[in-house]
Amino acid sequence: MWVFTQDEYGPAAGGGAQGIKLSTDGGVRWSDVTPPGLSVQGAKHWINGLFALNADDAWVWYGGLGAEAPQSVIATTDGGRKWRVLGPKPPSCALDFVSVSHGWCAAIGAAAGSESVTLYRTIDGARSWQVVSRTSPHSFSPAALPFGGDKNIEFTTANVGWAAFGTAAGVAPLYETENGGRRWIRRTVAVPPRDVGPPPQAGYGAMFAGQPTINGRFGAVGYTVDQRVGTRTIVYRTTDAGSDWSPVVPPGPGKPWLVDTLTARSWRLVYGNRILVTDDAGRTWHTITTNHTFPALFYSFGSPTPPVVVFPSDNIGWIVQQDPEASTNTLWRTTDGGHQWHQVDIPGT
Repeated sequence: MWVFTQDEYGPAAGGGAQGIKLSTDGGVRWSDVTPPGLSVQGAKHWINGLFALNADDAWVWYGGLGAEAPQSVIATTDGGRKWRVLGPKPPSCALDFVSVSHGWCAAIGAAAGSESVTLYRTIDGARSWQVVSRTSPHSFSPAALPFGGDKNIEFTTANVGWAAFGTAAGVAPLYETENGGRRWIRRTVAVPPRDVGPPPQAGYGAMFAGQPTINGRFGAVGYTVDQRVGTRTIVYRTTDAGSDWSPVVPPGPGKPWLVDTLTARSWRLVYGNRILVTDDAGRTWHTITTNHTFPALFYSFGSPTPPVVVFPSDNIGWIVQQDPEASTNTLWRTTDGGHQWHQVDIPGT
């Protein structure tokens, strides 16, 4: 577990603490692996992001504040013992790597329900970048993503990536690339059942929650619908490697579940003190009652990014719980599949 901490109550001109922490034993012990010179905020030394690929390889970008402030990228290959400066980061984007060499940086700009996209790619670990796709109101690369709709772009291999959309009305689209982002293909997403489908009224819509998990022909991804009756979540499933997707409705009353797909067939849906579990792609389910009640994980569309729910295995799970009023996060861990959760203390938070 890698963690980026920052003091959000420091002096306006900087001076608050910031840092990078790493635990390799489930949060029992933490190492301070903050790059030299970046433990205090200020000037051109604000840490603005962290991407970790594994326990050894991670990238940090830092610079001034503001979307257009120049940013530098530094990286480690030994768990933060040593850091090396790689060069400038493309503007207004966050790093996403699938290996120590192959990564992307998607600059997504908002424009009243539509978003421009400039997609940068690196094949040398962030030392250099190339624009592979561009979408704007007036300029499009060949086979680029459409301008309309909110977008989240993530990659799963050196060639395969997904653009998951959110929309104010109707069924949100899903696009796939098979050549590293140069060409995007719209995949078929079936209309959800009537009782959970997004209504046509303005102000109510739907969005994909996370990136698809694909194993061979099979895959799954969470999908959330915002309705007059409240936010509800379903799961989309594919049996043809992502070309076509059909909805799976979780059992019981509709709730704003937060979905984690361990594999294409094993899913964990979290809400309150309940976890819905399926290991056969939604054909059968069972419920786990937890010892801790997590507050609403989706607040509403346009609210802060929901917390992270990750089960790297059947027994081990992590939840980052947000408190939007206090502007704080807490980290929780389970080792028995979700029955018992305990809060993990992180130095510097």
